[in-house]
Amino acid sequence: MSDEHYILRAQIIKALGHPTRLRIVERLAERETCVCDLQELVGGDISTVSKHLAVLRNAGIVSDRKEGLSVFYRLRAPCVLRFLECIDEVLTSRFVCASPGRGELPPPVAADGRRAPELPATCSRRAARAQLGPAR
Repeated sequence: MSDEHYILRAQIIKALGHPTRLRIVERLAERETCVCDLQELVGGDISTVSKHLAVLRNAGIVSDRKEGLSVFYRLRAPCVLRFLECIDEVLTSRFVCASPGRGELPPPVAADGRRAPELPATCSRRAARAQLGPAR
C-alpha cells in the first residue's frame, strides 16, 4: 500500500478519535437524527456539535440532508461499527487479561460491577468474555 493510503486511513481513524464523535456515531447507527437531538445527546452548544459533525462528514463517515430548517444526519459508513466492536474486544481483553502487578491498568471489573478474578496475561478472548460478559 502507498503512503497516501495509510494517511487516508489515519484521517478516518482520527475523525473517530473523540468521545463526542463516538457517541454521535453510535446514535446515528440507531437512526437518522436531527442536529438539535444530537446537541441534546452530547450536551454541547450547536456550533460545537456542528464542528464534530463536519469532521465526521469530511471523513465520509456520516452524511446529511436538509428538511426545511432542520438538518438530519445518518451514518454513511456503518462498517465503522465493526471497528468499534474490535476496539471493545481489545478493551475487554486488556482489562481482564492484563498481567497483574504491571500497574498500568485498573483492576478488572465484571459487568455487574464486582471485581473480576485476575487471569494470566495470556488468557483468551473466551476467558475474557466469561469474566466480563459481552462488550457493550
